[in-house]
Amino acid sequence: MKRTICFIASFLMAASILVSGCQKKKGLTAEDWAKKGFSFLNSHRYDEAIKAFDKAIEINPKLAQAYNNRAGAWYFKGDYDKAIVDYNKAVEINPNFTKAYENRASAWAKKGDYDKAIADYTKALEIDPKFAEAYNKRGVSWYYKGDYDKAIADFNKAVEIDPKYDMAYSDRCFAWVKKGDFEQALADAKKALSLKPDDENHKLLLTKLEALLRKQGEKAEKEAPPTPSPRQGD
Repeated sequence: MKRTICFIASFLMAASILVSGCQKKKGLTAEDWAKKGFSFLNSHRYDEAIKAFDKAIEINPKLAQAYNNRAGAWYFKGDYDKAIVDYNKAVEINPNFTKAYENRASAWAKKGDYDKAIADYTKALEIDPKFAEAYNKRGVSWYYKGDYDKAIADFNKAVEIDPKYDMAYSDRCFAWVKKGDFEQALADAKKALSLKPDDENHKLLLTKLEALLRKQGEKAEKEAPPTPSPRQGD
């Protein structure tokens, strides 16, 4: 009887070691690699992030989030074409991947293709009509196409959804300047700064706008915008 018990115990121990060995040999899962990649991405270690996402996709080619995040690494490296390829794959796997459409739109905007950017922002908004960031970024694309009324309409929608969205007020300020409405522009510049008092871009915008109004007075309507245009896709 004792021999039988010892044999069973030895067998179970050997089986446990075998299973443990198999688990170690198996290594990290696709999700594990994706998490590592995301950590590298947040640390601005883009090359390491790409390699980790490569591993995740190798293990699970249907992991849409890994394609989206790898695209983000390519985007921040300035390779918008490779980013778009990965965003394409992400929405192919998951046609309702709102963030992937919004991200791809930002890549199109960086390439200067505002029509495609607007189409992708619009797709994202069809899926999520409360996506304030997509409204704001689509507004910036309309701005660069020279359609300031459509830009303002989108900025209006962004702040309607999120009244504390400082960038939307700042971006709308540029559109008001282009339309020659400096009173509205000044109100938006002040609102943006009030929401984010430490933002250097907001401070610069308000300072230059106030200086322009003081200097030009009645002629201010004929002047160019006080600062560079809104940031694209960021």
